[in-house]
Amino acid sequence: HSANYGAISFDTRGVGGYVERARIDNGGNMQVSAGQFTVGTTASTGLQFINDGTFGTLHSADLTFRTASATRMTLDTSGNLGIGTTAAAKKLEVWDATQGVIRIRGGGGGSNSSRKADLSLFASGAREYIVRADASDAAFKIVDASDSNAERFVIDSSGSVGIGTDDPQTSLHLYGGASG
Repeated sequence: HSANYGAISFDTRGVGGYVERARIDNGGNMQVSAGQFTVGTTASTGLQFINDGTFGTLHSADLTFRTASATRMTLDTSGNLGIGTTAAAKKLEVWDATQGVIRIRGGGGGSNSSRKADLSLFASGAREYIVRADASDAAFKIVDASDSNAERFVIDSSGSVGIGTDDPQTSLHLYGGASG
């Protein structure tokens, strides 16, 4: 008996003899050694797995992710990704019947003052701004990444708001430069 006992092998004949292209082992696992694996028909619809790590749908079919028989996420043919919806109107849409939440978490559990959670907003050719939750001082910030990460807006851990300053001294502290 060989290690391949009970396996099904799909071969093609080449110049040097037969070359294995795909195999279903005795555990039911399928391996494609070259090319691609398609589920469905290439003439109409299907799901395609390519040996470079690419997978997707054929032709004009959305890619749908399901768990427990329910659709959880859909990537449509225009490139819009819907989480909780099958009809995303923008590049990313998160929907929930009561509260759609996106959570960005910087770091693991516990406390570490160097952890940050950032959302970068950048319009090509314009400035880049970062919306940040910063563990170093427990503050919420809007940072100008195009200007050496200058903090333009801060809500510190006590709830004081600073505009133009990263250290608000009153409930609302506006700073406009040397003239104050």
